[in-house]
Amino acid sequence: MQSITRLLTVDTPKAIRRAMREATAGTYIEIAPGLYPFNSALTVRNGGSTDAPIVVRAKPPGSVGLTFEHVDGIMVNLPYWAFENLNIRGICANHYTYQHAFHVTGQGSHADNTLINTAGSRLDNSPQMLCL
Repeated sequence: MQSITRLLTVDTPKAIRRAMREATAGTYIEIAPGLYPFNSALTVRNGGSTDAPIVVRAKPPGSVGLTFEHVDGIMVNLPYWAFENLNIRGICANHYTYQHAFHVTGQGSHADNTLINTAGSRLDNSPQMLCL
């Protein structure tokens, strides 16, 4: 059973970045419909737990676009993060300079720790969508 301890609804790139940095176990970050541009990677500062992951999702599915003009889009180096229903697009002038929609490393890369649910998602313009 997943435990939600805090629900954050965000609707600007700055709010998304802040929510991901401040999230703790059990935080659900729901991104309002829209297109959100970033010129640097989104990073995390805390990990979730088995029974209280940190979830970042679009509500409703497919209604959120994140664009990245940077080599990496989302960098996860801590465990128990989940990403759901996000459309992610690399917009670097040279698409081969955009390498990873998700760069999962360190403690985030252990089996079953980080979930990227692409059922309601789209990842575009990256030679390497996921780096583990």
